[in-house]
Amino acid sequence: MDLKPLLEARGLMISLPQAVLFASGDARLNPAALPMVGRIAEAIRGIPNKVTLIGHADAVPIHNRRFGNNWVLTLARDLSLFEALNERYGIPQSRLSVAGFGSYSPREPNDTEKNRAANRRVKVVVLREAGAVR
Repeated sequence: MDLKPLLEARGLMISLPQAVLFASGDARLNPAALPMVGRIAEAIRGIPNKVTLIGHADAVPIHNRRFGNNWVLTLARDLSLFEALNERYGIPQSRLSVAGFGSYSPREPNDTEKNRAANRRVKVVVLREAGAVR
């Protein structure tokens, strides 16, 4: 997968599709995603900037016992990525934060499967200021 970072006012953002990182309705990181996560970790390891993981979902209600709603699912996915970056790749916890938006900040209208797929993502944001957390 080609990672295309986008420079925003708050910092450098990489948007990762849910389908690459997680199975539908699950928060366990796909083993096949680990090389990509490793590349991200390698890129951020040598810089002091804080990193925020921001989870997003589509507006289709989740139907499983583990997650009561999409907001909880996005936070669980953020935490899985947080743990991988910290435990597997050595990014200090003090540099990482998570934010779950659930379905409340869509990239596209939730009116087609293609748009819903675009809304299911985790953004990795390397904050511009080394000490800033937003």
